[in-house]
Amino acid sequence: MKKRDHLARIGVFVLVFLANIPSYAEDVRGVTGDTIKIGFIMDQTGPIADTSLPITAGVRNYFRWISDQGGIQGRRIKVLVEDDRYSIPMALAAFKKLVYKDKVLAILALGGTGQTKVLYHHMEKEKVPGITVGLTEDMVKPYKRYLFIPCATYEDEVKVIFKYIVEELRTKDLRLGFITMNIEYGKVGWEAAVETAESYGLKIVDKEIVNFGAADAVSQVLGLKKKNANIVILHQDIGTALVFLKSAKKLGFTGTFIGTYYVTDDTVVRIAGEAARPLIGVHSLASWHEDTPGMVKVREITLKYDPSFKEAMQNKFYTQGWITALITAEGMKKAAHNLTIEGLVDGIESLKNLDTGGITAPISYSKTSHKPGNYCKMYRSDVPNKKMIPTSGWLRPKE
Repeated sequence: MKKRDHLARIGVFVLVFLANIPSYAEDVRGVTGDTIKIGFIMDQTGPIADTSLPITAGVRNYFRWISDQGGIQGRRIKVLVEDDRYSIPMALAAFKKLVYKDKVLAILALGGTGQTKVLYHHMEKEKVPGITVGLTEDMVKPYKRYLFIPCATYEDEVKVIFKYIVEELRTKDLRLGFITMNIEYGKVGWEAAVETAESYGLKIVDKEIVNFGAADAVSQVLGLKKKNANIVILHQDIGTALVFLKSAKKLGFTGTFIGTYYVTDDTVVRIAGEAARPLIGVHSLASWHEDTPGMVKVREITLKYDPSFKEAMQNKFYTQGWITALITAEGMKKAAHNLTIEGLVDGIESLKNLDTGGITAPISYSKTSHKPGNYCKMYRSDVPNKKMIPTSGWLRPKE
């Protein structure tokens, strides 16, 4: 009798335990017994494909490697990529497909700054965790339960540039210029520059715009020359930065050019050549060629899968895709047997001082902050070797 009672208690315990384990086939969107589906939205064929294709490759290769190491709790990760052609309507259509048809657990990249701002309402409504490529403060302030960024923001980079100008360059008769684009990304950088200049008691003497598709930047260079700008902050994308640098060289415009996120990349030096010689920059991610433990591992794994990995993909955008996937995977590992939508969010929030081997500064999130830190490094162009090489350790903006 006692034996039967004991067995009955065990049976009840097992039933209660099993009832509290998610039925992945039915209850958790994007998770089955052997697969985890992760969505990805970004331009594949449009105006920023030169930056988004390496990001896509970084995400795919990291998840492939994780899957080959045994996956997450034995589950392989399947990445479903949607092309939004850098368009908000197409990003919204892609989001709906991934959530309602493909039923993914989370979505990465989310198109860009403008796309993410539109998509977040839908992410919150449908409880879709995501890590965006839109690196602006308003992605994470105020706190948004389902949205993360993978590294420091554009605003952080602008602030570090000003700190560098004031504390390191100490240029006499400083006359600051600023060149950007008439898109959300450009507006964010400009606002940060104006605010930070004021905090240092500085003035920006000229602002110029170079937009997608511009054939040259002659008028913009002439505008900067007219105002005698001797340091110019380039808050642009790769294409418009190349247009500016080539026009500056052609017109003999000398000075110091300091690039932010998209400009501080080997791609710019490789294509611009001698026109990139005055270029220095700031970035929160390591370059393909850096010899930190993390980047050595990135190269080893990537070249194992693709021995002829294209030089055009060997850039910081590939690093961005890699670190985005790494953060997602680490969050899923933290969730462990509670790999649900909320479990993934809690898992990423629990990451503290995550050592990436120098791919980024150590990463920390919390239940009140979905920004992993504000550290960046300074770089300068190495034209003969077609690289941007680091010239500092990890720096943070002035408090």
